[in-house]
Amino acid sequence: MTQHPTNIFRLFRHGTPNRLSHSNTWIPMSTFFSPLRLIAAASVLCLSAATAAPAAPAHDDHHGHDHGKATPTSTPTASQQDDDAGHTKHEEHEEHANHNNHETHADHAAHDAPESHDDHESHDDHEGHDDHGHENTHTDEVHLTQEAISAFNITVAPVTHRALAGSVNAPAQVDFNREAMAHVSALVSGQATALRAKLGDVVQAGDVLIEVQSPELGRLQSQYLASLNTVDAASSAVHIAVDAYDRAEQLFDETQGISLTQVQARKAAMRVAEQSLKAAESNRDITANALRLYAITDDQLATLADTQKVDPLYRITAPIAGEVIARNLTPGEHVSADDDALMVLADRSTVWVLADVSETQLRNVGVGSPATVTFPALDLAPIDGQVTYIDPQMNPQSRTARLRIEIANPQGQLRAGMFAHAVLSPMPRATGTPATVLAVPTSAVFTIEGSASVFVTVPDEPNTFARRAITAGPAVGDFVPVLEGLKPHEQVVVTGGFLLKADLGKAGAKHEH
Repeated sequence: MTQHPTNIFRLFRHGTPNRLSHSNTWIPMSTFFSPLRLIAAASVLCLSAATAAPAAPAHDDHHGHDHGKATPTSTPTASQQDDDAGHTKHEEHEEHANHNNHETHADHAAHDAPESHDDHESHDDHEGHDDHGHENTHTDEVHLTQEAISAFNITVAPVTHRALAGSVNAPAQVDFNREAMAHVSALVSGQATALRAKLGDVVQAGDVLIEVQSPELGRLQSQYLASLNTVDAASSAVHIAVDAYDRAEQLFDETQGISLTQVQARKAAMRVAEQSLKAAESNRDITANALRLYAITDDQLATLADTQKVDPLYRITAPIAGEVIARNLTPGEHVSADDDALMVLADRSTVWVLADVSETQLRNVGVGSPATVTFPALDLAPIDGQVTYIDPQMNPQSRTARLRIEIANPQGQLRAGMFAHAVLSPMPRATGTPATVLAVPTSAVFTIEGSASVFVTVPDEPNTFARRAITAGPAVGDFVPVLEGLKPHEQVVVTGGFLLKADLGKAGAKHEH
């Protein structure tokens, strides 16, 4: 039988009924107070308290609070027991209310606390999305800095009409423009004492490339100076002989003071002097021409005649402007006219693209056919050119003929031996020109959101590119025909568009959340 905790306290305070005497008199508790009885009573008290009501929830934040611990002072009556029970319930209700009030205050404190750093970041993110929402009209546009455009080699080209029907695709290779090359050789024998140009240097016509100390040149200069002296002597002899003949002829005509034989002798001497002058002048000219063959200019000959000083240093100069692409000697090396090219110069402002076309496709192209060349190793826009030469002899192994396409190379990015791909348009026929279609390079077309798209420049907005969906036909070589979506001469991104596509994808990802 379980008793209310309050009744247990009353028993300890007032005693226990006298069951032995069968009366209602109370026996003092001290009669039963012994250690053993005290332990038993405490056990009953704890058991009674445990079964009386469930334990109140623990509140770590409310240390020191006393919930429902009442010490009875008298024996409860029935009404008092009801009051005690109601009081206990009232205390439990107040405790629960106080706990709720405490949690509510904590919530208010948390609400009134300043925003944390994370809250600020979250607020900033929402502000960023608001901005994106404000720019819904520009979701398909990408704006880049000029530095990014240069770093990723983003280039544009106008949309043009091209004759794709009947076009010929051919593998090709870059070569130097052989008509803009020069092989530099020594025209005299001697020792190379100085090299004024290194491999890769760009030189101008007339620049000194090699200095050669040449005894042969010194000998020729000495001969030229001697010939000049001989000419001067012969010229003086002619003047003397002419004067002598003139005086003799005048004297014979006026006074006959000289014989005719003497007059004729002076005339013969004059003729001999004139022949000697002609021989001296001829020898002078031969020596001068020999020096000119060694690239000695007339100004240098005049300087040599004025100074009368032999200079055996032979200076080899650049015959054309270009880049030194080969150098085959070292300082101090002996050179001669029989040596191969000591240096090779090439003007790389233009290059040749040599395309190999099969004999079955030769009928579609000819000299003057438009050509478009692309380079797989370079992120360059296609370069337009024209067929300037077709080899008249077929290659017996590959059954192809080599075509030459000359194109500009202003930046020097095209190098000899580089692989290329050429698309040759058919020649105009007598009945008219071939049909053309609006086309863009394949490098300009991307698949975005399941449709073919290109990037075009935005008018009046520098460095801004807009995505444009197009209707494209099957690719023909390196070009894609555009059926809808573009107009002629619109500026389309032809290289570096992958960066615009990636940037557009990141912008779309931000708008999705």
